Amino acid sequence: MLSSGAYGNARVAADDVRPWLPVPTAAWSRRNDPRLATFAAGRLLECPTATLTCVEPTDPVLRRASGRGDVGLAVTSFANAVILQRRREIVPDATADPRFANLLEVTLFPKIRFLVGFPLLRPDGRILGALTLIDYKPRPAPDLFILRRVEQLADTIADALVPDDDFA
Repeated sequence: MLSSGAYGNARVAADDVRPWLPVPTAAWSRRNDPRLATFAAGRLLECPTATLTCVEPTDPVLRRASGRGDVGLAVTSFANAVILQRRREIVPDATADPRFANLLEVTLFPKIRFLVGFPLLRPDGRILGALTLIDYKPRPAPDLFILRRVEQLADTIADALVPDDDFA
C-alpha cells in the first residue's frame, strides 16, 4: 500500500465549519489537490490526523476487495479493513474492537483510539483506496450531518484521483 501521509493538526468546532463548507463537485476536485479535501475532512471531524491511502493494482488487499481473493488476508491496518469492506467504518474505541485491538498502532505507539474510514471508489465502482480519520482518544460516533459531508469529500478525493481521460 502507498500512503501519502498525514495532513492537518488543526482543530475547529463543528459549528465553525458548517456555514462555509461547500458541497464538493467533480469539477472542483479535478482542479484541486486531493490533500486539501483530506485536510478539510480532518477538520470537519475534529481529528488530529487524516490520511489518504491509495492501492496499487497488484496489491493483495485490492485483489481481495475486487473479488480476486486468491490470498487470505488478515486486517493489518484500519485502511485495509475499509478497502476490503468497501463501506464506511466507524470505530469509537479501537481497544474495544476485536479486529483492531491487537494492532501495534493501537497497543503501542501512537495509541490510536477513534477511527473513521471512507472507501474511495471510482465512478465504475472499482476501489482506489481509503480516507482515514484518526484521534488518539475514544469518542462517540460523529453527527450524521458531518459524516455525510465527509463522505462527499471522500467522493471528491476519489474523483480527483481518477485521471481526466476516464471522464471522457
